[in-house]
Amino acid sequence: MKLLRYVSIFLITVCLLFACHASSPTEFKRLPLKVQFTSFIGEYPGIIAQEKGFFKAQGVDVELYADACHGWLRGY
Repeated sequence: MKLLRYVSIFLITVCLLFACHASSPTEFKRLPLKVQFTSFIGEYPGIIAQEKGFFKAQGVDVELYADACHGWLRGY
């Protein structure tokens, strides 16, 4: 029984050591934040903020796209 305990402690220690191993830092590609908008007037400040470059000034890459089905659902 003691042998099983020691082996278990050893295996847990080895697993923790490998899990904490420092590897070389990896560069991540920052994807743009995709924001869908409709023709609702409350969403215009986001559109204006992108046009004036407020998102870029804060270091956020935002991609706005219109809701393709919005007009179809309303019957336009």
